[in-house]
Amino acid sequence: MPEIGQFFWNELNTHDVLNAQAFYEKTMGWQFESIATEDGGPYWLAKHDGVPVAGILPHVNIGLAPQHDFWTPYLAMEDVDAKLQIATALGAEIVRPLWDVPQVGCRVVLREPGGALVAWITPLVQ
Repeated sequence: MPEIGQFFWNELNTHDVLNAQAFYEKTMGWQFESIATEDGGPYWLAKHDGVPVAGILPHVNIGLAPQHDFWTPYLAMEDVDAKLQIATALGAEIVRPLWDVPQVGCRVVLREPGGALVAWITPLVQ
């Protein structure tokens, strides 16, 4: 299990996937693998030396998301659902409700009280 409370995953939400891939390939040495998603949308795993390090997906406006490209960091936690109740009581706003990603984990995207976009995940990955 990844360390609880630490950054676990990052996703780039971009208007130009090919340009982003070229940028990160040339600057970070990443390679990309297209994978199927449950909703049928395209998703690319960014890999460094064959190890997944991030995800890239076409820009999706989830309501509160900025119109420019942006990274979404995911923090690992034991029970997203339980922590979400605490977060909303403290003033966080749910941007994308809980959803399960098969073989990945349970996720939620929220805007914390200070306005920052953050995602939480209860990873299934050991």
